[in-house]
Amino acid sequence: MRVIQSKKPFEVQVLKLSEWQERPLQNNFFEVVYIANGSGSQCIDYNEYAYEGGNVFLLPPLRCHSFNIDVATEFIFLKFTKSFFTSGSGQGSDHENWFREASYVLANYKQQPGLA
Repeated sequence: MRVIQSKKPFEVQVLKLSEWQERPLQNNFFEVVYIANGSGSQCIDYNEYAYEGGNVFLLPPLRCHSFNIDVATEFIFLKFTKSFFTSGSGQGSDHENWFREASYVLANYKQQPGLA
């Protein structure tokens, strides 16, 4: 399985798709996926979750995921890596501790889609 790498600390991507072209993939970054409109299902670690406009998914790194699109869907992807939370001074910041704790929670939560 291919792992998508991000070198940017934060990125926003808006896509309108009628078909998901990617095979199931994994990311090295956290990702918030907002479904602006459309419907279908998302596969997260080989479990299917229906989606519709207004749903939000939170994906921790290294979770296998893909989409099965029934109705053309506009996705808004917010992608962020650990470097988004670290200072450039090399001495670290309070955000690093927050990221470590948030990382644990996000990697271990029960994945269910939610409303925005």
